[in-house]
Amino acid sequence: MTTRPFPTDTKRTAIAIGYKNTNLIADKVLPYETVPAEKFSYLKHTIADGFTLPDTKVGRKSDPNSVSFSAEDKIEKVEAYGLDDYIPQSDIDNAPENYDPVNRSVIGIMDLILLDREKRVADFVLNKDNYSANKKVLTNAQRFGTATTGLDPFTVITDAIDAMLMKPNQMTLGGKLWNFLKSCDSITSAYFGSANAGRVLKPQELAELFEMNEIIVGSSFVNTAKKGQVVNLAKCWKSSILLAHQNPVTVNSGTFGFTARHGDRIVGSQEVKKKGLTGGTEVWAGEFVKEVMCSEAHGYLIDNCLAD
Repeated sequence: MTTRPFPTDTKRTAIAIGYKNTNLIADKVLPYETVPAEKFSYLKHTIADGFTLPDTKVGRKSDPNSVSFSAEDKIEKVEAYGLDDYIPQSDIDNAPENYDPVNRSVIGIMDLILLDREKRVADFVLNKDNYSANKKVLTNAQRFGTATTGLDPFTVITDAIDAMLMKPNQMTLGGKLWNFLKSCDSITSAYFGSANAGRVLKPQELAELFEMNEIIVGSSFVNTAKKGQVVNLAKCWKSSILLAHQNPVTVNSGTFGFTARHGDRIVGSQEVKKKGLTGGTEVWAGEFVKEVMCSEAHGYLIDNCLAD
């Protein structure tokens, strides 16, 4: 790992490495993959290679036809994301027993860094402009639950699955859409049969219905107001559905996307003597990451399913 030209805090690095906000889902949608340097490469395979049929017939004295398999070597670079905080020495000296203001600051910083990553990942994978063919954008009249003109969710999802080259093994959606789907008549009928009245699906039951490994529900909020303005909380995960095939073994063996990370999370701290009467401690934390969608063919976006 590259040596950084600033002091690191080994005592608190373990806090940043081990800390995980359990309300966030970005780690499941685009899992971390360690890369050896800030610049990294990954293979983007050519879809046509695996689906274009050559002439396989061989004559008695002829050579078999030749085929070749290509992959584009894509180059990316991780980016630095971090924050810092200043803790006055008087806060440290007067802290209650078993409370460390510096450690609490590291946790607070990581909360915000991970929330920023959550919003960044959601905006990235739910952006319809990042998909060419593998998407269906519902009009407002076609939204689920719209009287007479709304599309049937079960049909829309199964049609999307049928259109994908690789069968998806996970579905990601926002909390509002999950609350709608888990009691939707066409979906509960498909799972429970005629005895579906009033029944509500659990996430694993919805996954079982569509033959997937996991249903991932995003419920995080972010304040969209500028500093000093009245708080305006907005959902990170909108009412869209992301179907994805993720390969847990390696990013180069066919997977929707991943988050490249170079090195561990970093925490630094230093004494600051020129603030206030008694000085204090400055602490910062962050990570070097890059979100990548390496195979659009392994994903499918159903956009604008409900009014947010």
